[in-house]
Amino acid sequence: MEVPCVMPSGNLRIHDSFNLGTKNVTASALPPFAAMRVIEAVVRHKNFSRAARELNISHAAVSQAIKRFETQNNVHLFDRSGSAIVPSDGAMELAASYAHAAQDIMRSLEAVLPKSED
Repeated sequence: MEVPCVMPSGNLRIHDSFNLGTKNVTASALPPFAAMRVIEAVVRHKNFSRAARELNISHAAVSQAIKRFETQNNVHLFDRSGSAIVPSDGAMELAASYAHAAQDIMRSLEAVLPKSED
């Protein structure tokens, strides 16, 4: 994956595509981070209502986010049987990827943001 770089002029150059193995993907084709957050919460809780409570959104918003992601990407993420939610292998992988990315972002924020004096 290419990363932003500072040009000699001091301007920040953001690459608009990423090399993901043998496939080039434009940044606009990447799923929204918010959708990944919803998927991760549902995988962890195995329940839409508990994920919704954690994310401070409605059950319907969680359901719509999952349905939109599944439709846009032609993928099935969860088997639903009544209130039981069983994540697919793909959902598990996406959740793990989101969790790692979120941890990386938090580490970067800790390194960049000023330390508070207690």
